[in-house]
Amino acid sequence: MKFAAACLLTLLPSVASAQQWWSFESHPYYDPLIAGVREAHFSALVPAHFDRMAMMVSDDRRRTGWDIDVGAELPIFGRESADTPGKIGEGQWGWGMWIPIDFHMIEDFGDQSAPIINTDYRFSGMLKFRRGFAKQRSVAARVQFGHESTHLGDEFSIDAQRAFPRAFERINVSWQYLDMGGLYEWTVGEQTWNARLGVTMTVPFRSSYYQSGPGTVTESRIGSVTDSKNWYDPYAGLEFNRAGVLFHQTFDVYASSELRWRSVYNYHKANSNQAEERQASLNLLIGIRKTGTGRGIGRASPFFRVYHGVNPNGQFRNQKNFSEVGIGLRLVR
Repeated sequence: MKFAAACLLTLLPSVASAQQWWSFESHPYYDPLIAGVREAHFSALVPAHFDRMAMMVSDDRRRTGWDIDVGAELPIFGRESADTPGKIGEGQWGWGMWIPIDFHMIEDFGDQSAPIINTDYRFSGMLKFRRGFAKQRSVAARVQFGHESTHLGDEFSIDAQRAFPRAFERINVSWQYLDMGGLYEWTVGEQTWNARLGVTMTVPFRSSYYQSGPGTVTESRIGSVTDSKNWYDPYAGLEFNRAGVLFHQTFDVYASSELRWRSVYNYHKANSNQAEERQASLNLLIGIRKTGTGRGIGRASPFFRVYHGVNPNGQFRNQKNFSEVGIGLRLVR
């Protein structure tokens, strides 16, 4: 017993010394889902081909434009027990705080002025946790609280008011949200997989995704605007990376998917207590990136994207069966 106690006392300082605080540096505890439609990424999809949206002046069903995402998760501080900073191994853990910021814009080349159709803004705070297990397996979780605001482009709005004087509407899609998710990651040889489940909810719970009362910027020439009744959207993600598989083992191949049970906004319900319809919405990305870690702000990764489901852009989330496909570049570490 005395020998065991002495051994334990000897180990305690080394265990304590392995725990360390960190600040303002990247730690991959729960990276954004690559296919996450509104996660914090830096990417440009061009050319992007997508379905026509309401109030576009020309009536061409298929459009061509830009789909731009500018965002990042800014690390603030955290604590971990890893031997190597940022790498959570067997029996080790880490947690930290981040500030995710994301701006999204979609532009149409079809109408005369090539207007910005819509912009989305998301600002939040996020807590992440990760725990490592044997055989290169880990679990992770995140809790994110933030604000989302969306706005029609000025040129788009002016043209729409002129072209559709009786049908123009501007809906103030603006809400606070709580996002909670869990992740399981495993590695087999050169292949790394992660699967995740989560849910995004309005805050306060059961509040509307958009504003309709007096004093808001919501305006509609169609009729009165009713609040949304759905207040949460569940989602799942699956991601795969195969290291060193192309061009003399210098490029990785990856695939990422997001499946979200999206609410279809209904601004003019006959019954204001009626719940919104839902549609399964799938986003899929397949791309390549150079093996290893990028320098400076990172490196560009070419990808192919296809989306089908509820239109994810601002007030156009009342559009079902929206499709988008294109090739692009994204920034990776």
